[in-house]
Amino acid sequence: IDSITIPEGSYQKSTTIPFNITANENLSWAGYRINSGTLTNMDNITLRKWTSTLSGLSQEAEHNLTIIVNDTAFTPNQGRTTRMFYTDTLAPRFSNVKATPSPANVSQSVNCSADISDTYNISSVKISENSLGDFENHTIDFSGNSGTISYNIAGSKLDNPGTYECRFYVKDSAGNSNYTSTIFNVNDVTAPSISVLSPDNITYDQNDIDLLISTSESVEWAGYSLNGNANVTLDNTSSSSWNATLENQEDGRYNIRFYANDSYGNIGSSNLIHFTIDSDTTDPVIDSITIPEGSYQKSTTIPFNITANE
Repeated sequence: IDSITIPEGSYQKSTTIPFNITANENLSWAGYRINSGTLTNMDNITLRKWTSTLSGLSQEAEHNLTIIVNDTAFTPNQGRTTRMFYTDTLAPRFSNVKATPSPANVSQSVNCSADISDTYNISSVKISENSLGDFENHTIDFSGNSGTISYNIAGSKLDNPGTYECRFYVKDSAGNSNYTSTIFNVNDVTAPSISVLSPDNITYDQNDIDLLISTSESVEWAGYSLNGNANVTLDNTSSSSWNATLENQEDGRYNIRFYANDSYGNIGSSNLIHFTIDSDTTDPVIDSITIPEGSYQKSTTIPFNITANE
């Protein structure tokens, strides 16, 4: 038998398999036996080429096909050969598909993983993820018929909050393929930090005090609390630069704390700033003293008064 169209050790993706054989001479008869089944006649296309169809084969199973042929001699000479092959019509299976952690914080690495299994060898594994926008494929080294596959997405690729996806592609030695996916969320759970540019922890000689802060990220709202009172909203020149002016404040001691809220509800606060307003910078003048300049006093005990201009 020169050839059989079912290769030795091959994986067949169907339980119904047509096949041909070719002999090196004319044959008077050809037949086959699958595993330990009955001997079945084959049909001839020519005297050297014969055909038949295997059907009803078990899925994901090993089979032995024995071919027996007789030539056209008066006393037929018999030849035989055996082919071992597999039927594998089922794709690899997935379980325990996940991305951890989910949700993750911005710039935190995420591991995408899945358990896979197949009766026979898994020949190809890829994991695709869209951390940078477009999906990027990663070939995963894998051998055997079951195990865990995974890919770790670096935190540097996850610096934008949102929903992301990991896709898993596997193929077995028979060419059966399967696909699954999982999604995960990246959230911003870090509060914005606040840099207070004004006021400082000093004494001011003016009654109008500029308030100016900058934030480490874009924020939706910023405000302040003066002396522990209710929050007052600041104005802004950008989403990270906020300002206001305290006008006509009385002289005295004050404390102020600033707050900022980003689009994910994270609230940041500044250190408490202490400042003083003392707007009177003119020295007082003494208008009068009850001891006249150059006078002579007849006692060594002298009560006296002064009068100031303020």
